[in-house]
Amino acid sequence: MIENIKGYTYNEENGKVVITPLPSSSIYKEKVNAYESVTKIIAPNIKEGSVFDYTFTRILPFTITQKPSTWFFQGNIPYRWSEVSIVIPGRFFYKLFYHGYIPFFIKETKDTTLMLSESLVKAVKYRFVIKDAPAFIPESYMTSYKDFVSKLEFELSSYQPPFGDAELRFTETWDDINKTLLENSNFGERLNNTGFLKDVAAKFEHITDTMDKLKAAFNYVLKTIKWNGISNLYIDENLSKAFDNKTGTNVQVNMILVALLRRMHVVSNPAIISTRENGKVNEAFPLLNKFNYTVAQASVGGKDIIMDATERFSKPNMLPYHSLTQKYLLLKRSWQINFIYFEREKLEMETIDYTIIPESNEIKIKYNLTLGGYEAYEVRNFIFNSGEEAETNFLKSSNPDWQIDHINIENRDSVYEPLKITYDAIVNNITQTGDLLFFNPFFSRSYKENPFKPSTRIYPIDFVSAVDNIDLITIKIPAGYKLEELPKAGVFVLPNKAGKYSYIVETETDVIKIRSQLTISKSFFEPNEYPNLRELYNLVIEKQAQQIVLKKL
Repeated sequence: MIENIKGYTYNEENGKVVITPLPSSSIYKEKVNAYESVTKIIAPNIKEGSVFDYTFTRILPFTITQKPSTWFFQGNIPYRWSEVSIVIPGRFFYKLFYHGYIPFFIKETKDTTLMLSESLVKAVKYRFVIKDAPAFIPESYMTSYKDFVSKLEFELSSYQPPFGDAELRFTETWDDINKTLLENSNFGERLNNTGFLKDVAAKFEHITDTMDKLKAAFNYVLKTIKWNGISNLYIDENLSKAFDNKTGTNVQVNMILVALLRRMHVVSNPAIISTRENGKVNEAFPLLNKFNYTVAQASVGGKDIIMDATERFSKPNMLPYHSLTQKYLLLKRSWQINFIYFEREKLEMETIDYTIIPESNEIKIKYNLTLGGYEAYEVRNFIFNSGEEAETNFLKSSNPDWQIDHINIENRDSVYEPLKITYDAIVNNITQTGDLLFFNPFFSRSYKENPFKPSTRIYPIDFVSAVDNIDLITIKIPAGYKLEELPKAGVFVLPNKAGKYSYIVETETDVIKIRSQLTISKSFFEPNEYPNLRELYNLVIEKQAQQIVLKKL
């Protein structure tokens, strides 16, 4: 419960400081979902240059399920003074973790007392202050701001009940987290009552291949149980209720998938993750409250497959964007903790045939686009939500000077096949000067500017997924013309083969062939890798700006 909210806005007007108090009418609550609400305030008379000073008290009923919230010492504006004070009863033992690069201005720990259940108990008071925290300014290709801002996190380690009962341990180690969740009535124990899936599992008895079993179970849950848009770590009702209602939270959907796979004799377990928006997990610090989402795992041929059956065009080992992560915590009865790293792919391959018609300055184009991984996922979702006509309109509006016809889309619903888009087009994009004809084969798809403009970088770079962009271009030299000048080939390789750009040009009689390929082999780069990555994109821009020159005979 949030109470005792006070605030004041300070403005300098005509050489004097004008103070505007925060009225109660500017304080309100907003419901986030069925389980959470947030308290919001509207600062009065706020404008550029204002200083807003506010304080509040959060009353927390100390139980093993109620935990102090993470305190952020930074925001999107500068903080002159950011302070958190908390009194924790002696029966509760918390781990406090500070993350950030700004040193504390005040860091105090004092013994005190506190009324708990009408008894005066020993307690510890913590006070942390950071002064003059700069605004957090995000950069391109970043994960959640929570991975970088200065913050203080709390995790319940153990609880000592009154009257000499045995101490309850929770999250001192990853094994503790594993045990806590699997024995929790709103998590692991929900998997003990899955008889409602007996008849469903019987439908797939004829399948013998383990991977085929997995796909069948995944597709069944995906099409049968609709995700209601609510994301949680825990379950607050039996799985059978979500099954009967044909809708549920992410954890209900994915726990049903785990239960169905087990009934089909596939080794499967729940796994927990921290979503991209929620921030990364540091393996050095066992913090249960760093996880906010539950997915499913299965073992096939000695390999782990991770799944989230909440979105139509996801598939095994390809999570939807809202739950995309690089590692997860696998929960097993053997108490073994496994962090699994896996790369994700965005494949885009264009095959373009150009026929140049000098008389009309036109270029006839036969265009073939093949998409895989998350590139296909994005387009499939767009088509599903907006319709195929919206996709064709998007293609036309993206190239308004083109005359596009015969658009065809293949495999729009088949997630295990690449998505293919083909069309014909006519465009005027030739420059003629005297006997010379100039033509840029990348006039429609080239990188116009470097996404990494600053010369230095503070934060890591996260592409979300590995990238593979391939362009295969064939140009027919028109009759009456000869090749005068070709683009120069080039190759640039990042250290440790983390990325590569190659530009290859070949000629065969009256045909020019160009292969351009940009490969980013990993999704995450440290700041010290930034200069080379920036230079890689500079080369891409330079090469794709080159022109072909033809001369009239």
